[in-house]
Amino acid sequence: MTDDTERPKGPTRPRTGMTRRGVLTASAAAALGPAPALGRDVSATPLHALAAGRGLSFGTAVNTNVLTDPSYAALVARECNVIVAENHFKWGMLRPTPAQADFSVADQIVAFGQSHGMRVRGHTLFFQEALSAWVPQEIARTSAERVLEDHIRLVCGHFGRGVSSWDVMNEVVLPEDGRPDGLRRNVFLEAMGPSYVGKAFWIAREAAPGAELVYNDWIGPYAGRYFETRRARLLQLLEGLVRSGAPVQAFGVQSHLDASRDDVDERGWAAFLQRASDLGLRLHLTELDVADQKLPADPGTRDRKTADAVRRYLDVTLDNKAVRDLLTWNLSDRYTAVSIYLPRPDGLPPRSLPYGDGDRPKPMREAIAQALVAAPAR
Repeated sequence: MTDDTERPKGPTRPRTGMTRRGVLTASAAAALGPAPALGRDVSATPLHALAAGRGLSFGTAVNTNVLTDPSYAALVARECNVIVAENHFKWGMLRPTPAQADFSVADQIVAFGQSHGMRVRGHTLFFQEALSAWVPQEIARTSAERVLEDHIRLVCGHFGRGVSSWDVMNEVVLPEDGRPDGLRRNVFLEAMGPSYVGKAFWIAREAAPGAELVYNDWIGPYAGRYFETRRARLLQLLEGLVRSGAPVQAFGVQSHLDASRDDVDERGWAAFLQRASDLGLRLHLTELDVADQKLPADPGTRDRKTADAVRRYLDVTLDNKAVRDLLTWNLSDRYTAVSIYLPRPDGLPPRSLPYGDGDRPKPMREAIAQALVAAPAR
């Protein structure tokens, strides 16, 4: 997740007056066998099972919470069949010095996932905001390419087949930095030029030959020039990578939403996803949560608004059959990152995830469940 999500911050198929909830076809349902009817109570069915019924996977981000909180670990194990470490695979967490690596917590997270039959996603091999402090000095001592390659080979080599999918690059697009290509300024871009992005994918392909390689970034589904520009720059990057032959296989769409916004650009968003999938990329919704810092204090109002935001987003997004994974950025409000990045001015805890007080399901959980039921088969 990035800390700047508050910045003003062609469809898969022709749109009609109805959403896909109204046009779920009998043929798609028959192809997968019986599926829960729309509106039916699916509270007892794990989200990963509902997702699997439509050819999707469901999961969440985790931290040490699954290692130290048994009740939360049980909730994650019940609902998910894929997990991703929120922080403990990042450069700065793994590499305190150039000569030291600490995989102890990351290894425990992988072991937790494996013990419950889950896939484990690796997040992330590169994120400008999570580099170790020593990186610039090491680049000056050796070279940027050497530092990047050594890190990717070390981390991918350590986890081997334990990680099924890597976010090779995270958030390298930032139009505000003023470059024509929209790339975010950082020490690797300065030293290697734009080619550092593609080179990272080639190194990762050699270091993790069996893993899916993903480009992961933030973009909201909203109207306005800011979002149009950001979508254009993301497509520019993805198209360039694919055109160059770089082994990028999927686009991770972070999916940080804002419940106070009602300007969802459904047509523009669907067209953006279609252009990405037309490149031959799978799409993963990697970090779903909802900011509620601008909503009234009343918990019921916030829960309704956040569920509505998720419902509207997934109704459009899951229409694209290239979407394969849906992960929330933690499952319970107890562990939400929104409290850090977008705290409420009244000091109340955010209600940004599917589970709330006492890890009880909220309307957002129902919205996700019904969206999975309604999703077209893939």
